[in-house]
Amino acid sequence: MDINTTIDQAFEAFHEGDEKEAERLFATLKNNVKPEDEDYTQYLSALGYFYTLKLNLEKAKEVYQRLLEGAESAEDKYAAIHELGIVSRMDSEFEAAKDYFAQEAAIISTDFADDDLLKSVNRYELGYVYMQEGKYTEAVQILKEALQLAEKAGDALGIGSIHRALGELNAAQDNQNEAKEHFKLAKKNFKNAGEEMSVQEIEMLESIIFED
Repeated sequence: MDINTTIDQAFEAFHEGDEKEAERLFATLKNNVKPEDEDYTQYLSALGYFYTLKLNLEKAKEVYQRLLEGAESAEDKYAAIHELGIVSRMDSEFEAAKDYFAQEAAIISTDFADDDLLKSVNRYELGYVYMQEGKYTEAVQILKEALQLAEKAGDALGIGSIHRALGELNAAQDNQNEAKEHFKLAKKNFKNAGEEMSVQEIEMLESIIFED
């Protein structure tokens, strides 16, 4: 079987609202892809993401932990730890998330020291954890570090995401002018990245936050 095609079909079914078909396709993958197969890591990565989309976060963590335990390269270890950090943040396990992102930063420092994009994503995720905790001073500092790195990397999508986070953060503190400026820059960068859906999401957010 073509694992890439099956994974694509599963996510397409899920996004079209046919969760049962998506689950059937992942069950097919489970029966056909074995731990010794070269595609097994790819299958687990997709399965972890599928559980994350379903907000079955405990299952997602189990899958990503299996990925981490089987990781043979720094890249695979980084990827598993990154996802464990995201899922922990989504599950409001903030201390665990911060620990995972600290582990991720250590791997980046050792094995990907010149990769500003990876550094930026790491700082963005960590800053988002602090923002969700309500620790705004720390969040602003870390997100600004992420922004500098994203700008160095020329990552329009990352720049847009960081400005959106800074906009949300300033809105939460009732700094409306600063929030509007960050949302404006977020939309500009999302447009440059071809992310029209993200632009629409910000416009909807603005209509809620800044309603008269």
